Amino acid sequence: MADTNPKHLQVSYKTVHNLVGKACYEILKDKYIPDVLVGIATGGLIPVRIAKSFLKNSFGIPDIPIYIIGLSNYDKDDHLLPEPIITQKLDSELEKKIAGTKILMVDEIDDTGRTLEKAADYLFGLKVKELRVLVVHMKEKEKTGKLPENVKIYFGEKIPPLWIDYSWEFKEPF
Repeated sequence: MADTNPKHLQVSYKTVHNLVGKACYEILKDKYIPDVLVGIATGGLIPVRIAKSFLKNSFGIPDIPIYIIGLSNYDKDDHLLPEPIITQKLDSELEKKIAGTKILMVDEIDDTGRTLEKAADYLFGLKVKELRVLVVHMKEKEKTGKLPENVKIYFGEKIPPLWIDYSWEFKEPF
């Protein structure tokens, strides 16, 4: 991780890869085998793919499907919304398919907890059996969004409440 701006942390792809792996090893220790991975777009797209590889190779599962839901915490001008909005739900066939399954939901960061709470509410509304969450970074600050008590969250590392610049957000990777 390089820190070139005191209010920002720059995080490389390699760091993300290693942190997702660290969180996956905690999942392995818990012997949690998800039926489905759900990535939160857009930040969770790369981490969910990394998690799939770690879990597939560690559990020897032939395949763990990845489904994507979209959420936004900001408007088009990057102003914080009063509450996150779901911008992309699963189609009706997938909604039926995940009822009764064990889900691992993946995102890049737990900042306020609001996005994770909204996504968890949506998935529990689809009657999933169990939900756990993996985030690359967990900001060390009070959360306004809350996950249900029965939802365990795994993280790669805790960080101070700074803005995170991920390598994939820039024209030139770092």
